[in-house]
Amino acid sequence: MIYYYTTRRHDTRPSLYLTAVEPTGFPVDLSVYETVRFHLRQRGAALDELKVDRPAELEPESGRIRYDWQAADTDTVGVFFGEFELTAADGAKRTLPANGLIRIDVLADVNNA
Repeated sequence: MIYYYTTRRHDTRPSLYLTAVEPTGFPVDLSVYETVRFHLRQRGAALDELKVDRPAELEPESGRIRYDWQAADTDTVGVFFGEFELTAADGAKRTLPANGLIRIDVLADVNNA
């Protein structure tokens, strides 16, 4: 499954949210994780060539994960794929979404600024 998010070049709002659910539809218990990072790679780029590798925010009460865009994240028009990597206190890792990727389309803006 692919989740879609579309934005314009240089836009930093709205934030990117992912509701953390298992492939079965049940919520993921975010309270067991201490940190989360957002990874973003442009379509066709090498697997180790990330455009974004930054901390994101866990929102255990709402069951969501949030990433607040930085200006450099959306400065390139194109198709990108993203994911969230969660880390527990014991070092165990979990990647979400569990059943796919987040496709992020960065569109050109009309005034090219």
